[in-house]
Amino acid sequence: MIRSRKIDKSKLALPAETKIRNEKHRRWIASLPCLITRIEGNSQAAHIRSGNSAGMGLKSGDDCCVPLSIAEHARQGRDGEVVFWAWHGGVEKATKLAKDLYAVSGDTAEALKLINAWRTA
Repeated sequence: MIRSRKIDKSKLALPAETKIRNEKHRRWIASLPCLITRIEGNSQAAHIRSGNSAGMGLKSGDDCCVPLSIAEHARQGRDGEVVFWAWHGGVEKATKLAKDLYAVSGDTAEALKLINAWRTA
């Protein structure tokens, strides 16, 4: 059996990007209403990979996640991110909201204001 050795990423010419991991933030995102359906109580933290240094099969950092219902999250995966977000204002708009939500993480009142502004923009 061949064992792969761990790569010392500090030796790379271009340093590997560190992705933010924050379970408390993901749980908080999941507590918010779905961006698309506005339904409360069944959201998941949906990561936005497109344009966020994440390839196929790789999640972006937790600073790039938004609340989607289980059904909308499945649709995001099934249709593909570019197509899914094109129906909802584009990947850039969703990514900006994700970053804004991360900046106010834990402040539900402020998050609801951001989500409502995102819906009407």
